[in-house]
Amino acid sequence: MIRREACDGLTAANLARRFPGTRQLFDLRFREAMGHSPLDEIIHVRLQRVLELLARPDFPISAIADFSGFPSERVLQKHFQSRFHTSMRDWRKARR
Repeated sequence: MIRREACDGLTAANLARRFPGTRQLFDLRFREAMGHSPLDEIIHVRLQRVLELLARPDFPISAIADFSGFPSERVLQKHFQSRFHTSMRDWRKARR
């Protein structure tokens, strides 16, 4: 479900509502099974999509947030920098 919908605006709260029990119980069970939070998994899937889009030199960096489920370019930049320790522009340049 996360892999299918993460880039379409899925949130951890939306995900938790689809399962019986409380949000806290869902988060606990997810962490037990996966080793990290549902939000971490959503961000991971979104960042994988970002890397796919960055690999396409014809795809504008300014449009990537819209196609990867991040609410804004600024939020995407924050997550990308935190995970990869570089900017999207520099990542793309290094892969050419």
